[in-house]
Amino acid sequence: MISGTARIFCSLARINPHRVMPFLCRLWGKAMLIILEISIEGNEAKKILPNTSSLIVSNHISYLDIIVLASKIPGVFVAKSDVARWTLLGWLAKLGGTIFVDRTALRSGIVTAGKISAALQKGVNVVVFPEGTSSNGEKVLPFKPSIFFAALESNASILPVTIQYASIDGKRISEENRDVVSWYGSMEFAGHFWEVLRRKNIRVQVLIHDAIGCSEADSVHTLAAMSQKLVASALNQKQIILQQIPVS
Repeated sequence: MISGTARIFCSLARINPHRVMPFLCRLWGKAMLIILEISIEGNEAKKILPNTSSLIVSNHISYLDIIVLASKIPGVFVAKSDVARWTLLGWLAKLGGTIFVDRTALRSGIVTAGKISAALQKGVNVVVFPEGTSSNGEKVLPFKPSIFFAALESNASILPVTIQYASIDGKRISEENRDVVSWYGSMEFAGHFWEVLRRKNIRVQVLIHDAIGCSEADSVHTLAAMSQKLVASALNQKQIILQQIPVS
């Protein structure tokens, strides 16, 4: 889960790598918010996060989601193995302790759940996007239940999060401009990232819901459905609010 470079650094500094990786990830997220001029509105994570480790589950609109959540929630992320090969971002993902998923491998779901469970048992929050892919942000796709095995196995709480991009350069998010921030399908990364860099301000809303205990559900399918319903209902409500409030 932790890169070789990070292990060496932590060993020399005599630091528990499972504690320092989430800190580095959060520091990186805050720095990227400044560079990309992204402002976040929402409730405070420190007032909501349980004292024990949690499985953080969120809707997925863009790679920007990672930056947004990293800046608010100390933890490590789950990402597809392709991310490890991305220029610069791949190295940063490794340094931050990202759990990489090889979706082409047999039993990848079981292997990934095992890695997530191991991290949770070490007291580390794990952030995952259970839709399995990103979308244009109009709706929340069904959550894949296999991810929730990790929470059951480690008896960790589940913390659903809703992300909604609100405006770009003062203009409310709409069908015309949403693809400036939304990254999905066959979109090319470099060109998309360059468009993001050109923007003066991106405003995003983040709602962290109350934690769900594993004892509240009888199966991973129920946990997935409960989490997805919370995230989706908040997204629909925010879209209504955004339509009613004018943005200059």
